[in-house]
Amino acid sequence: MKVRLGALGGVAMAFLVGGCAGGAAPGAVAPQAVADEDLPDWVLALPEGEVARDNDHTGTAALFLAQGAYDQALESAQAGMQFDPTNPQSFLQAAQAYIGLGDLMAADEMFDQVEVLAPRSVLEVNFYRETEWIEGFNAAVAAMQGGDTAGALAAFERAHTIYQGRPEAMVQLGALYQQEGRLEDALGLFTEAVDLVEGPIGQREEDPETIASNAENLAASRFNQGQLLFELERYAEAAVVYGIIVQEDPDDLMAYSNYGAALVSAGESDRASEVYAELLDRPGLTATDYNSIAVGAYNGDLFLQAADAFGRAAQVFPENRDFLFNQTQSLYLQVQALGDRAEELAGGPEAELAEVEGELADAASMLVDVATGLVESDSYNRTAYQFLLQGLVRLERQEEAADIADRFTGLPFDISGFQLTPVEGGYVLPFVVTNRTAASGATVDLRIQLYDQNRVVAGTQDISITLEDADVALETQAEFPTDAAVVGYNYEILQAPN
Repeated sequence: MKVRLGALGGVAMAFLVGGCAGGAAPGAVAPQAVADEDLPDWVLALPEGEVARDNDHTGTAALFLAQGAYDQALESAQAGMQFDPTNPQSFLQAAQAYIGLGDLMAADEMFDQVEVLAPRSVLEVNFYRETEWIEGFNAAVAAMQGGDTAGALAAFERAHTIYQGRPEAMVQLGALYQQEGRLEDALGLFTEAVDLVEGPIGQREEDPETIASNAENLAASRFNQGQLLFELERYAEAAVVYGIIVQEDPDDLMAYSNYGAALVSAGESDRASEVYAELLDRPGLTATDYNSIAVGAYNGDLFLQAADAFGRAAQVFPENRDFLFNQTQSLYLQVQALGDRAEELAGGPEAELAEVEGELADAASMLVDVATGLVESDSYNRTAYQFLLQGLVRLERQEEAADIADRFTGLPFDISGFQLTPVEGGYVLPFVVTNRTAASGATVDLRIQLYDQNRVVAGTQDISITLEDADVALETQAEFPTDAAVVGYNYEILQAPN
């Protein structure tokens, strides 16, 4: 979708008017003249500065610009700058010539100098800048639609170089940098977009459509800003950003969950625990809501609270196999963390060690309860047995642990690596089946089902897999063409070798 001149580009100073005026930027419509009394108050508050003056050099530059002879126009403008170093007219003409020559960085420097010499020229300068920005932005959009990511990136960079008064190119360019792994560059652009919309330029905006667009860009930029700060391990700064988001929109559960994760990583675990407790106490949460909360807690190493949230998601939506698996894995990691802590405290303060050992026993007990259910529903997944075995060993339930170990080592095959992935036109579900003790050539038949947010089956596929030699892993995937909003999946083994 193409963009147009915004409110700032609709009017301009009557700054360069006269018979030998410089005219518009190459290919652009000239700005309209505006009387002083019609200028915005913020422009009138600026110093008047130098008045534009015509001379032989400005007249010659104007003629060359009108003819598209940008090399000659630049020479004339530079001669005018030497002849009259404080005349903003020649600097503006130089900027226009540089635009025609494709040197936007030099044009940007000339525009800056115009504003230094004549501060009230800001509207006119912005007109020229925004005109060029629009051309670059629309070229970038066309490149993206044509699949030319490199071309889009270059065009967005050109747009941003010449004009920083609109956030759209900042947001798009930041997203492309993020995709390329240029995280610091992406963060800089998202931060610039936030500062722009919240700063004086954004506050001057009066057009309702632009205000709404700026609000959308602000929300996207701030969320990405927090995400990148977290990824760059600047956790305290990420927590501040997410704190602002949730203050403005308390219903943004993903941001709230990320806020908790950032607090944990910043060393504010007590506050993070309060955040997740607040989230889990909210009424009317969906399985997707609980999952978002759980992911944030998990990423912040709050495994007990992650397990709680995943468990609630599993209760609301038992058809989704991943909720139970993730609940079990979270408890497993909690047991591991407490076990490591108990080892660190061995020989230290007895009271503290006793407290940790009590927490470890409780976590191990929860792990055994949940992992037992996982083994029953996912009985050919070796990881499920390992989770259960860990809990039993921690509780010193040796006979049960030995039985689980025997079942683990005696599995004819195992199935793992499920990763439900949205693709164009539907979903794919890759997974791995590995022969353990079955005969080579034995077959495994399974049925996979997807579910939408209403727990209704959104796709079914039966797959037959022929096992190869022992310990050979076979990678395969199920494909589901569907336009449904899929929330989860599960599978069942229809036929298995002994």
